[in-house]
Amino acid sequence: MKNETYTLVTTNIDILQNDKNDIFLGNWCFNQKYVGSNNNVISYHWDDREKLRKDYYYLDTLYEEILVAISIKLNNYHGVNYSKNYWRIHIGYWLHLFIGTMYEKWENINQAFKEKPNINSTKVLKDNYQHSYEDTHEFLNATSSSEWNNLIYYDILFFLKKTKKININFLFINKKLNIYKNYKKNNAIKIKIKLINIYNFFFKKIIQNQKIFIYRTYTGKFFEFLLNASFCQIPYFINKFDKFTGINIEERKKNKLLLKEKNDFEKFINEILFCHIPKCYFENFKNIGKFISNSAIPKSPKVIFSTTGIYSDDIFTRVCANQKEIEGTSFIYSQHGGAYGQIKFSWAEEHEIKIADSYLTWGWKNGCYSKIKPFSVIKKINNFKFKVSNEITNTTYFIRSRSKFPSRIDSSTGANTMCKYYENCLNFFKNPLIEIFNNKIKVRFHERNFGWNHEEIWNKELPNINLSKSSDETLADVYKQNDLIIYSYIGTGFLESLALDKPNILISKLNEWPLKKDVIYYFNKLKDAGIFFETNEEALIHLKKYRYSLKEWWYNPEVVKIKNEFKTQFANLISEKKKMNELKIIIKQKMNNNEK
Repeated sequence: MKNETYTLVTTNIDILQNDKNDIFLGNWCFNQKYVGSNNNVISYHWDDREKLRKDYYYLDTLYEEILVAISIKLNNYHGVNYSKNYWRIHIGYWLHLFIGTMYEKWENINQAFKEKPNINSTKVLKDNYQHSYEDTHEFLNATSSSEWNNLIYYDILFFLKKTKKININFLFINKKLNIYKNYKKNNAIKIKIKLINIYNFFFKKIIQNQKIFIYRTYTGKFFEFLLNASFCQIPYFINKFDKFTGINIEERKKNKLLLKEKNDFEKFINEILFCHIPKCYFENFKNIGKFISNSAIPKSPKVIFSTTGIYSDDIFTRVCANQKEIEGTSFIYSQHGGAYGQIKFSWAEEHEIKIADSYLTWGWKNGCYSKIKPFSVIKKINNFKFKVSNEITNTTYFIRSRSKFPSRIDSSTGANTMCKYYENCLNFFKNPLIEIFNNKIKVRFHERNFGWNHEEIWNKELPNINLSKSSDETLADVYKQNDLIIYSYIGTGFLESLALDKPNILISKLNEWPLKKDVIYYFNKLKDAGIFFETNEEALIHLKKYRYSLKEWWYNPEVVKIKNEFKTQFANLISEKKKMNELKIIIKQKMNNNEK
């Protein structure tokens, strides 16, 4: 009807949806299914991958403008004079997450009113909740919460109503909010903290004088111990800062960035940024500085080496920023895995390259950056043992783990992209050809479900399915116990299996996960080898053909040639001994350069 009005449902909280005139902002609003009917679901703006590409570059430009503005603001507020690069290292990851998660929701709301101008109400959770995060890790955890996202959608709608862009009524529902931010310290963690404090008390002076800072390298604790020992160093352990103060709401309200706002979104971002900035950058900045000064951390290292330290570890990013800014320390960073070097655009990849002095990849190069060095798979996987049988008997199907609500932006990003992806995974098991596995195929989810109701959906759709979690068995056991691994997404596991020459296939839709132009060549070769497929049907036809002759396919000379060519580019694996020796050479070269 022409005058019919609608209630907008923004997230998958059941108490927000029970009206016949509910309009769902996206497929993520459903708990019992991945994809709903089209007539009551708003279309997703980033299903248009060209829009995603344009938005990516717009957000990157905005990020750089805000980075300059926030650098000036934080320098003035804390009475310091750090460079933009200092703040890029320290606050850059959070800032990108913040801008990305807000923009995705902003555009969802715009799309909703474009399609349904008669939306006149929405339900909002009401509580005395105050946005407050100790650090980036807590902020990132909060962004995965349906309750938190409902509040953010309210903020956007309230701003648009206040600025007279829309007319909407808010239907408040009282509910005690329980937004997950961080793990609680159990007895084991408390004992670990005490042991670290004792160790640091006795060895603090020695550690502070060490010249190489090796931290979270993804190589394994024993490897890190040996690498430290090769430079006559002892290992170190950094405890988290836990002396947080309260939040200064009045001070935050007074702060705004000196930003040339070009549109309503940028006005909105400037209005709310200091409501969301974690306390480690604001109220606790000085106290964390003192904590670092008194910690058993190398004071003036010549080189820092890490692989996963810059994400959600604000103590490390602060140390790294300080030492690069003040001491001129060289920063060696390594690719941790993922689709780095492959997907069409990735902010995380570009960010890591920008802040590093040397960037180690799993084999790929980039002509635009001389600092990029082809290296090796950094993770310790050489000890995975398995036999290749001729018959495919046991198989594990790996499913990706991502939040319902995107924050970090790359060419595979999209809330609806994930909904469609999970639906496609279900369809793989509904295909009649799945019978070739005789029910001996296991579906492996990550232990953290990020708000997805996977178990209930899969058990309802496929009652006889064999579901497992990553916590149920180690990767080493997966390799040992399965004849074949099926990957449903481009990522770390697929690269690791190819590096180890474990029989596997990859199924991924390239229109949903666009690749760089020069990388498409290698994936087309993988298609020729029967390793990569864009549809479930093609993959299952291939597996049916080689169900009892796995070796014939996997060790075919042409397939071996294609695998080796791909591995050289994206999954180069060297021995642990060679990895150790080459890292020592790379670190020594950086040390020598710093001493000149």
